[in-house]
Amino acid sequence: MNGITDTGTVTLQTARLTLRPFTRADAEEVYKSWASLPEVTEFLSWRPHSSPKVTIDLVDTWVHQYKFRTTYNWCIELSCDKGKPLAGNIAVTRRGDSSAELAYLIAPRFWGMGLASEAVRAVCSHLFETVGYSAVLLRIPAENKKSRRVAEKCGFTLIGVTNNAATNHKGESLDLAEYSLSKT
Repeated sequence: MNGITDTGTVTLQTARLTLRPFTRADAEEVYKSWASLPEVTEFLSWRPHSSPKVTIDLVDTWVHQYKFRTTYNWCIELSCDKGKPLAGNIAVTRRGDSSAELAYLIAPRFWGMGLASEAVRAVCSHLFETVGYSAVLLRIPAENKKSRRVAEKCGFTLIGVTNNAATNHKGESLDLAEYSLSKT
């Protein structure tokens, strides 16, 4: 497929982060750190998780999907901090033969620390240099200024804004800002 060599979710290291596959043992911290928090899901299609069981089931699904080399779903672990807390996640969906769409979220207690930018750069580097993608796309709710700033800091170019392109979990229509970053 156009020079794509899928690696699956291999562990990636940055100055402050370890990007690694989720394990079932992460579920409780995922629930407490972001999955149950309304401020995290403001622009997302899924509601805050109503119980730890919902998060356990989701993490179990992710763990099961790791058997496929086309699965890219990293746990963002703050490796430079004592206790190595989980700071968020970053995932990839294939779009066409040689492009991928990236999605990320950071737990609120880590907002404003540059962790999303650090994770996005590491994943894009892996996707371009190791996997072989030629472009990475982002579709960000236009009102989500923090995520849009991450895209800009990482060198993504705004392609345009599509009105009423998505709906959040409250049923509200969202405009999506579409960004692209190419290997070159």
